[in-house]
Amino acid sequence: MNRLYYYFGVLLIILIPVVFFVGQLLILRLYGFDSLIPDYVFYCSVLDLICTVVLFLLVAILYRVTIRNYFYLWQQSYSNSSDYYPLVFLGFLFFFLALVNSIDMINLILSGVGRQQIFDDFGGVPFWLSLSDKFFLVSSIFILFTSAPRWVKGLFLIGFIFTTIVMTSRANLMFFLIVLSIMLMLDFSFSKLKILIVLIVVFVALAGFQGVYLQHREAEAVFLPGLKPVEDLFLYRSYSLYLAQVSVQFSADHSKFAYPFLGYLSEYIARYFAVGPFVDSNFVMQFHSFTSEIRQHSANVLYPWWSWFYGAYGYGGLLLKLIFNFVLLYVSLIFRLYPVFVLFVYWVLIAGATKHPLLTLDAYFMLFFVFVLSLMSKVKLIPRREYGDY
Repeated sequence: MNRLYYYFGVLLIILIPVVFFVGQLLILRLYGFDSLIPDYVFYCSVLDLICTVVLFLLVAILYRVTIRNYFYLWQQSYSNSSDYYPLVFLGFLFFFLALVNSIDMINLILSGVGRQQIFDDFGGVPFWLSLSDKFFLVSSIFILFTSAPRWVKGLFLIGFIFTTIVMTSRANLMFFLIVLSIMLMLDFSFSKLKILIVLIVVFVALAGFQGVYLQHREAEAVFLPGLKPVEDLFLYRSYSLYLAQVSVQFSADHSKFAYPFLGYLSEYIARYFAVGPFVDSNFVMQFHSFTSEIRQHSANVLYPWWSWFYGAYGYGGLLLKLIFNFVLLYVSLIFRLYPVFVLFVYWVLIAGATKHPLLTLDAYFMLFFVFVLSLMSKVKLIPRREYGDY
């Protein structure tokens, strides 16, 4: 029965990218800008989805016992004060940094100033606030599944809620919900499924509240009445299909041979050798405008991971991406870094469909914090025999 529950949880995880992709195509058609998408983008997107789903399924089957062992090990981590006190120190430190760097922004939020206007006034997100945001975003999720005291878990949840409100980011809510879903489904039970359903409803409501009252967006959906956050999510993700052709063309001169693998880091190194043009913040944040049958749209940031491989290596790049994805998952398991493994599952299966996971420096900060969180847990591998049919 335990083995059956595990496989059922894996199938539910696979369902996430499938639902997202179907939703993208549906919104794409309803808004009427599917004619702007080249055929090869559709073909590559479908092929990439199939390959990543099959890859995750194979890893989940072949390394079932290892994944289950590491999950139970993670549940036992941070049980001693000597383990979680350094983490608590970091929690208080980053909360202080977030508070100090966001006081003026909080006053503007309370005054009713919109998110984009605030960031424009500040010239972007303050560095220490962005760093604190990424720290609490990843640590708050994984700490929930450890043996740390409730007050420690509460501290990190408060930090997450605070930075999410200040950043007014619905992307944070989505990341939290999806990674939490992956963690719950890798230890599937019907009681956890009920919890997840309740959380989905709560997070959709929170995203709606955040969009209307903090980001000052329209409250009414065009095609999904009462589900404005859901329609916005599918519409936002569908922009990646339009932007895919931009990243393909940008990387077609073969100067971006390392970018599909390393993202931001490869561009940082390339600057010392003057190998341009560069995928810098101007490229990432530049808006590309187009008009659908409903209204005008402006899209940025969402350059699918597969498009960089395809642009640099052609169709063979999709195979390289698949191999690279497997290496990421395999290495994280070999080195017993369970939170890193879960993050890579999110990157490979969910995030990569719409954006290069290492597009910005923030992504490297996130990876660094998850890596540190894994190392600080001080866990060892439990013998396979302790888990019976797992």
